Amino acid sequence: MSGIFRDVYLLKRPEKAVKDYFIKTIVRADDAIMQMDLSFYAPITTKIKVENREGQCVADAVISEDGQVELEVKDPILWNTENPYLYTVILETADEVIVDRIGFRTIEIKDKVLYFNGQKINRSGDKYRANEKRSYADETA
Repeated sequence: MSGIFRDVYLLKRPEKAVKDYFIKTIVRADDAIMQMDLSFYAPITTKIKVENREGQCVADAVISEDGQVELEVKDPILWNTENPYLYTVILETADEVIVDRIGFRTIEIKDKVLYFNGQKINRSGDKYRANEKRSYADETA
């Protein structure tokens, strides 16, 4: 098979637009920080908003040139598998709107114990190897 066999689209962007962005989240005791690194094709005023699930603005900032901006979210609802709570990030320029979704959560290892959002995770079956070859002698012993 040759040629294009998947969906393709062309995106026309303004000359002054967001070139790239990278989001990192830091969760602390009673707030969370969203660090955003931004780069632009040309300098342009960009409004950044973080909205909760209900559409309320919980943090905002403005940036015009390449750099980093930090937004503080007070009392964030942490993402987990039972409650996958996501916040909406909106980047808005005069000619373009970019929407993305983020979640706040922590994963850490302390004293060989795995913690997710500060809660200990119990692991079972961590010694199992699906591709391990066993002999008949191992099963009869």
